[in-house]
Amino acid sequence: MYFELDGSFPNHEANPLDPANLLDLQAFVLETGADIGLAFDGDADRCFVVDERGLPVSPSTVTSLVAARELGREIGATVIYNVITSRACPNWSRARRHPLRSRVGHSYIKGLMAETGADFRR
Repeated sequence: MYFELDGSFPNHEANPLDPANLLDLQAFVLETGADIGLAFDGDADRCFVVDERGLPVSPSTVTSLVAARELGREIGATVIYNVITSRACPNWSRARRHPLRSRVGHSYIKGLMAETGADFRR
């Protein structure tokens, strides 16, 4: 949906945090019988997921699923999460890896990754 780049955002604001901006995607997933729908923010550095029922999936759930797959290969890996992540991420990580909390912000997380050699970040 909406593959033509247009910085004026004629279809809706490029902010998937606002539930109103997911309505078209939710309807499309239901209409087409898609398994999943992905919504990106304006610069595509965040991705939000809608399930096959058109319901938003918690970003913390998505993080835990991706981390489980990616970090299943290395026992004892470090997972960095930020303070706005639900308890699911650090609890999951603590059970299987070494969770490390970071301040919110890409630069803080990247710095902590470099400092600790972390394998995955949320």
